[in-house]
Amino acid sequence: MERHVVFIVNGSRRLNESMRDVMDRAALLEGITVEIKYTEESKHATVIAREMANSGSEFIIAVGGDGTCNEVINGIMSASNRNVVFGILPNGTGNDFHRMLGNYDSDIFLEGLQNGQSREIDLCEITQNGNKTHALNIAGIGFDGHVIKLLTRQRKKWNMKGKFSYATAIARAFFSYTKPTVRIVSGEFSYEGKMLLLAVCNGSTFGHGLQIQPGALFDDGLLSIALFGKVSLIDYVRNLSKLKKGIYAEHPEVTYFSTKEVEVQKTDRVIFCEADGELVGQGVLTFRVVPSAIQLLDVNYTRN
Repeated sequence: MERHVVFIVNGSRRLNESMRDVMDRAALLEGITVEIKYTEESKHATVIAREMANSGSEFIIAVGGDGTCNEVINGIMSASNRNVVFGILPNGTGNDFHRMLGNYDSDIFLEGLQNGQSREIDLCEITQNGNKTHALNIAGIGFDGHVIKLLTRQRKKWNMKGKFSYATAIARAFFSYTKPTVRIVSGEFSYEGKMLLLAVCNGSTFGHGLQIQPGALFDDGLLSIALFGKVSLIDYVRNLSKLKKGIYAEHPEVTYFSTKEVEVQKTDRVIFCEADGELVGQGVLTFRVVPSAIQLLDVNYTRN
C-alpha cells in the first residue's frame, strides 16, 4: 500500500525553487503518493492538517517557517487521528526549530521520507481561560510577546514581511515595552517582581538563531525555562552574543530551570504570549509539557 504524503505550503510566502523541486522529486519516490496544499489565510494550515490527518494521511510536511509548523502541529493535535508523522521543509524567515535538526539537505530529506522513520517529541501545551494551544518550539511571554504583537500589526497594516519586518518590530519594542510585575510559580519555585521575559522552551532556539535556553531538549519530557526578571534591555543586548553561541546569560536576575509545568499567575498589566512566532494569548497562562506528543520525521542531517 502506498503512503500518502501531504505538503502544506505557506501560500503567503514565495516558494523557494529548491522546495518546489524536492516536492516534485518526492512524487517520484516508490511507494509514495504526494498531495500539495497551499494555505489561503492565517490558521488555514491548522484546518488542512486536521482534515488530512483525519482522512488517513501518513505524513504531513510543513513547507514554511516556524509559524507554519505551529499551525500544522496544532492541526494534528486537534485531529481524532494523531497517527501521523510530521515533517518540515524550511521555507520561512527564521526556521528556528528546523535549524536544531541540522543543515537541510534535499537528498537526505527525501531518503528520510522514503524510509519513513520517525521519533517521538514533546510539545508545550498553553492554556488560557480553558482554551488550549500548543507550541512546537518556544512560548515567549513579555518582551518577545510584545515584539510579535507589533510584528502582527505591521503585517496587517503595512503588509511588512520578512527579516526587515522582524527587525523593525524589535526596534519599536525597545522604545515601547514596559516590564510588568508578575507572579510565576512552578512547583516549589516562585518569582514575584518585574519581568523582561519568560521563555518556556521545548526547543532551545528562537529569534533567528538566539539560544535563549541552550540546554532545552524537545524529547526529554520537560520544559526548559529561561526567566529574565529585572533585567534591563541594555543588559539583555549585552548577552545576545553569548546566547547566539549557546552560552548561558550571566546575570543575577536570570534564572534557568526545568519543569513539567509553569504558571504565570498574576500580572499588573496586559502581557502577550507568542508560540513559535505566532501571537496566541495574554495575561494569566499555564504551560505544561505533553511528553511524546507527536511523531517527527527522523531526518539525519548530522551526517552532512
